Amino acid sequence: MLLLGELMAITSQQYDCSTKGHIGKIAKDGYELVDGQMLLKVELFGCTKCDATSTEPWSDWGIVAPNTDHIDSEFCPCFGCKARTLQLSPGDAAGSKAMSNKKWNAELNLYKSAREQGIQPAGTATKQIQKAIDDSNRVGKAYDANTNGFKG
Repeated sequence: MLLLGELMAITSQQYDCSTKGHIGKIAKDGYELVDGQMLLKVELFGCTKCDATSTEPWSDWGIVAPNTDHIDSEFCPCFGCKARTLQLSPGDAAGSKAMSNKKWNAELNLYKSAREQGIQPAGTATKQIQKAIDDSNRVGKAYDANTNGFKG
């Protein structure tokens, strides 16, 4: 198994900056006060493949180099093709799965009303609460889900 440092050294050896050009990155940034505003300023540019640095960007700064690894297939190793296969999910932020405040408050009020009558539903869902209320009304005694029976 290769360590990260060893892998980076091998990758750097395979790329020749003298023939292919530097792959730019921001090596050092800072802030400059201009008209009362703090503006972000690049102080030093660097190369991702070698130790070269410059106070000015290289002539090809911001130009995306052609990807020699791109094979335009399902198994392409390039980042763009890998990123295309990602599936993102909003998780808990999905609005369709979240309960509305109106429904939430209605369930809480129904549960509170049942508890005030001495009824212990099996849960806080409307169906469970309504079943406990219906069973209590049918028998004439408060239902208790903990004992699966009736009080009194």
